[in-house]
Amino acid sequence: MMFQTFLIKTNDSDSMLVSLVGALLFIVSICLWAFKVGDAISLSCTLLGIVLVIIGIVGGNGRSLYEVDQQRIIKIEMDRIVVGTEAFEFNKIDSLEFHYHSFLNQSSLGYFTETAGAIEHGINNVVNFKLGDRKVSERFFISSIQHADKFFSTLKVLKENGIQYNLSFRKYR
Repeated sequence: MMFQTFLIKTNDSDSMLVSLVGALLFIVSICLWAFKVGDAISLSCTLLGIVLVIIGIVGGNGRSLYEVDQQRIIKIEMDRIVVGTEAFEFNKIDSLEFHYHSFLNQSSLGYFTETAGAIEHGINNVVNFKLGDRKVSERFFISSIQHADKFFSTLKVLKENGIQYNLSFRKYR
């Protein structure tokens, strides 16, 4: 049995940076309004912040801060874990930890419903381990409830084969 999925990457586009600068400028403008620094300066910072956020959103085509990396894959196999192009044998790694957060479209309440208001994106699942002095930490994507089941089934087989790991879950409301 093997589990395979895409890794998560930070959106490092220039438009994301423009949006973040705009948001920061908007927050600074709120402080300027609160301390009555000057109406012209406060208004300028507010408007410039809003414009930068809009430019960043439009320029980034609505992309978020984190996104699925279609080029990098993580594979959990019976004797090793493959992260991108690197393979790590289980007998050589220490402190293997998995954190399950959610799958795509899972309710934020922790269970799956068709009519759930808030949904999760399945991108906050994490694997951590040490290889000597090197620490490896990667976020990965779980696409569906069936994909989550495959993940947990793979972990169960690892445990049956004597692979030690810690598994944690997010706290639901």
